[in-house]
Amino acid sequence: MRGFEVVTRLVALLPIVKSKIRLGMILGILAGFSTVIGLSLSAYAVSQLCEPITKNFWMYLAGGLAGLSGGFGLRSMADLTTHEASYRLEVKIRENIADRLASLPLGDIYQLGAGRIKKIMHNDVKGLHAAVADASPFVGVGFSQPLAALLVLLIIQWKMFLVVSLMLPVIGLCMYFMTRDFAEQQKRYNNASEAVNTAVIEFVQGMPVIRTFDGDRLALKRFKGIIDTFTRTVSVWLAFSRQSSKLNNIFITPLPTLLLISACGIFMLQCHWISFSNFLLAMMIGSLPVQAVMPLMYLSQMLSEAKAAASRICELLDMKPLPEPAHPQIPHQFDITFDHVRFSYNNDTRKPALDDISFVVPEKTVCALVGASGSGKSTVARLIPRFWDVTNGSIRLGNIDIRDINSQVLLQHIAFVFQEPFLVSGSVAENIALADPNASDEQIKKAAQMAQAEDFILNLEEGYQTPVGDGGNRLSGGQRQRITIARALLSKASIVILDEPTAWVDPESEAKIQMALKTLSQHKTVIVIAHRLATIMDADQILVMEKGHIVEGGRHAELLQKQGKYAEIWQHYQESSHWHLDKGKKDSGGLS
Repeated sequence: MRGFEVVTRLVALLPIVKSKIRLGMILGILAGFSTVIGLSLSAYAVSQLCEPITKNFWMYLAGGLAGLSGGFGLRSMADLTTHEASYRLEVKIRENIADRLASLPLGDIYQLGAGRIKKIMHNDVKGLHAAVADASPFVGVGFSQPLAALLVLLIIQWKMFLVVSLMLPVIGLCMYFMTRDFAEQQKRYNNASEAVNTAVIEFVQGMPVIRTFDGDRLALKRFKGIIDTFTRTVSVWLAFSRQSSKLNNIFITPLPTLLLISACGIFMLQCHWISFSNFLLAMMIGSLPVQAVMPLMYLSQMLSEAKAAASRICELLDMKPLPEPAHPQIPHQFDITFDHVRFSYNNDTRKPALDDISFVVPEKTVCALVGASGSGKSTVARLIPRFWDVTNGSIRLGNIDIRDINSQVLLQHIAFVFQEPFLVSGSVAENIALADPNASDEQIKKAAQMAQAEDFILNLEEGYQTPVGDGGNRLSGGQRQRITIARALLSKASIVILDEPTAWVDPESEAKIQMALKTLSQHKTVIVIAHRLATIMDADQILVMEKGHIVEGGRHAELLQKQGKYAEIWQHYQESSHWHLDKGKKDSGGLS
């Protein structure tokens, strides 16, 4: 979409906004004409002061005051009308964005990133304010007022009209220099602003890790680099604007026009070409065309920003939602079948993330996925709840293709425990109850007990009512993970997917989580991604992945006997798990 089509499209989301914008523009036009009429009559009233005051003076004065008051009142009504419409439209757009995000594949939301979504949802929607609240009445006044002024001069005194018209080419030239390259500068600014938003979120969320491990301040340098890029972008834009502003400050102000009108008007008065009242009229309204230029130029910039914001909003709204089945089916069996699945990110078939993957996970069993980073484990896990749809092949629950299940119903049957546990700013009980807001206290406690979490919960200051802090920062990684497992146990989901649940926990927490996983597998079908192989030794099947393929599958003992890839990974795991540091010396021969 180009031009203001994107803005028009968003305005069309709420028909009443379109009518209010039209009303605001009409009121603005009337305000402009009313103001010019008021100034013109006031000029004639002032000219009467040179002679004995007559009835005409009072008529001109009353008409001038009425015109000026009417212009002020109409402009106020226009602003009130369009501002109300703007706020209603902002609410509607944010609702539509939220609805679109709710319908998008979760994988697409991850790719968008928190920084970009935040900027679109907040900054860009707010940026539309100028296009709706300010533009309509301002355009009405900004065009009608100078046009009315020129028309009055042309009708009443064409000689002064020609004098004022001498400034029009200068105005046009100044406007050109002011607005050239604005769109490109705005695009650079928006890109830099998005990068800053994302960097701030990453920097704040990763502060504990950065302060602990980033001895060389690499993360800080990267963050400062993004800030410096943003600063340079703004500086270039400001430098460009300053150059244009110097020219504008000279010509696009009332003073040069008034000086020109004064010089020419005095000469014409001496030559008896114009009357004194016409001279005053030119002085009162002759600078209006110039006075309207600078606000209109600023408005032009605001509208360009609004257009760019609307484009980004429309791009998000145009993202394809997850396809829903025309005749949805309800799953009753929860074994998971991958049938010759092939998947490529961004439909890049040249680099498939998964290639011809086939396996079956029987209901209420544990399937572990192991392999090096980038082997496709997380992709397999994320395809089950339809973060994306497969490129080829199918994934089934029971005998039902997951694409034939309504996405919300599918998610109700799947609990996803991420590597980085997610907790909201509430109590421990509230975080567990996210899985079932209607759960009783007893059900919450039972889930915590099964997740091996109640021991540490009861030792907290307020037990189950203890606030977990922002993102759970008052708890350790292992404690947060056990709460998310308790949440999964409390849920009605028949399938639980765990993405490296012991990746960042201490040995004691790992043992607790391992016990929780055993409990979990008695009630759910479990898919677990694991780097710590000790946690999946009892899995019903282990699938070894490499470069998007399954290269081995079986139970722990079977895979060790094969002396294949799993045995190699196990050997490396065993060696690494026995390494420890003992005051810089070897224990039984040093580092072992």
